[in-house]
Amino acid sequence: IIGRYDDYVAAHPKDAHTAIERCAFMQGSVDEDDEEDGEDVATEGKRCTFDLEAQHGRHPSVVLFRLRSMWGDEAVQYGARKLADAEIRFTPSERASTLGLMAERQHSQKRLKEASRLGGEAEQVDPTYDASYVIADYLRSRGQRQQALDVLRFLELWAARIEVTVFALEHRVIEHEVLRARLRDHGHAARLGRA
Repeated sequence: IIGRYDDYVAAHPKDAHTAIERCAFMQGSVDEDDEEDGEDVATEGKRCTFDLEAQHGRHPSVVLFRLRSMWGDEAVQYGARKLADAEIRFTPSERASTLGLMAERQHSQKRLKEASRLGGEAEQVDPTYDASYVIADYLRSRGQRQQALDVLRFLELWAARIEVTVFALEHRVIEHEVLRARLRDHGHAARLGRA
């Protein structure tokens, strides 16, 4: 399978998404029970990631892929460098996801204030991004229990509104399909009646 990826990537050197899939496949292929082969595959996976950064390091999908496998200060610094790079054209969703991953990494290091700041920034960039946990946890750590609960309640309310909207849309789609079926059946019956 790696050979197929290699052939495709060689023929399509600008295809960052396939290059990401290749690295993801390689990283997922490490067999922990087979130490010798596992080390070889892990080394190849690291080389793949290095090559991915060298070839496509300014592609937002590559930034997100790499950031998901980084932790600690390395992740935060990498994300900050990439966000500061004006040549990387992040969509609002990609920028928010990058900020959100950085917030999660800060949170895992107990840097709750910075995690909350990054999470809030992610939500400002993309209002559909949810960083409520890191924001609420920071508020909780400051003794602002009620504000923390309000952040989480707002999330519950937002989720409930989405659920109602989806239900309403599904209901409209069902009504539309029933109407189409009735019209189709009526048209078919009318054609049969004229025959």
